[in-house]
Amino acid sequence: MIDTGTGEMKLIAAFKQGRSVELKELGKWPAGKGPETAELFAGLAAGDSTQYEDMKETFKKGLLEELPKHEPAGCVWVPGILGATAWYRKLTGGAKASSESGLKRLLFELNDEVLKERNIPAPAFAEIEGQQEAIFEQKAVEYAVTMSDLEAPLALVSAGSGSCQIVGFGAVASFDAALKEGEVAINNDRAAGCEEWSQKVLDAFAKCDDLNGTQALAAEYKGNGEKVHIVLISGNYYTAVSAGIVAKGDMNYQYQDATAVLAKLSSLGENASTDGKTAAAAIRLVKTLEQLVGTDSLDNVRCLFARDWELQGKGFRTTWTAGWWLTQVMNAP
Repeated sequence: MIDTGTGEMKLIAAFKQGRSVELKELGKWPAGKGPETAELFAGLAAGDSTQYEDMKETFKKGLLEELPKHEPAGCVWVPGILGATAWYRKLTGGAKASSESGLKRLLFELNDEVLKERNIPAPAFAEIEGQQEAIFEQKAVEYAVTMSDLEAPLALVSAGSGSCQIVGFGAVASFDAALKEGEVAINNDRAAGCEEWSQKVLDAFAKCDDLNGTQALAAEYKGNGEKVHIVLISGNYYTAVSAGIVAKGDMNYQYQDATAVLAKLSSLGENASTDGKTAAAAIRLVKTLEQLVGTDSLDNVRCLFARDWELQGKGFRTTWTAGWWLTQVMNAP
């Protein structure tokens, strides 16, 4: 599977053995700071293939060198997916057409140069709609939480460089809140930029009609004495690491009090020494949680931040790709 996110692209192999699933990241591009995915394909359309070739070589190396290290004996391959998410959904006209052309070129060349020789079917190209992305992520979290014997969450909150996804409280929603916009605003004028970015996040959240009743439901849970459990994944995990809420690499995942979580996130976002992108991520998460459950119900909320999991001795990651894979294979013989 190939996950083409706003800020990076990942090549992932997934294996099913019995009822267990294992995910392995075979390659990631860019390795460090580099152009966003839309910029890569815009450059390719303009005749500059340098970044594209570098990305393709990274994935070829993953298929030729990393995949054989993890491939089980007698493995039977089934088609995967190349999914384009928030960055692609926002494109229109020629920019979208040229990006689609570039993505399909990548699939063709990987198939021609590596996959068909190994009898591995080429992934299919698909635009992943915001609500699809959210549902796939929920599927991945359901699997991980069940396998870990953790309390089932009432809601899932995911965030990448370009958008946020929420599933729970009877809602499935996705809204655009690109960190690059917040970073630029904050770097231009710290105080005014933080305020401007906060309002943009609030406005984007407010456009999701499905989320209108979430605060009332959170209040109802509080009134009934029932805790609200929320799992936060993807970019939210790295924001929590930056805030000191969790330690990177520690997979002993536990729910934590939301008021303490938000205090640390707010401190991170308000700290003048925090870089613009990290501050934007912290502010986005604070506003999202406040709007989701309401400030009066935060003391009844428990948050769990997660990324990579160890499940029955196998590596797993709660991403949309994992959820997509689970929907494909868990009911297969």
